[in-house]
Amino acid sequence: MPLMGEKCPPPKYCAECTTDDNVKNQVVDLIMQESFAEVDWTFERMIVLACGHVYTADSLDHLMEMKEYYEMDLTGQWVVLKTITSQPSDPKR
Repeated sequence: MPLMGEKCPPPKYCAECTTDDNVKNQVVDLIMQESFAEVDWTFERMIVLACGHVYTADSLDHLMEMKEYYEMDLTGQWVVLKTITSQPSDPKR
């Protein structure tokens, strides 16, 4: 299932009817090491990148280090950009 507000991906990525073995065998959950065919897409959210790779939203969030840059609410939704301060490193410390 795509993220809310996102367009549905092309039929090639339909979890119920895809016949493309390249899609079905692709590892899409980097945390659990599950393939497209193994993931329960009624529960997980799908992100299809322009290059054709597919990931679960959680995997892509982890890969992109979202927790470093965004705050999450109690429901697990990203809600606000964290305040990022950059301080030059001091090699004397």
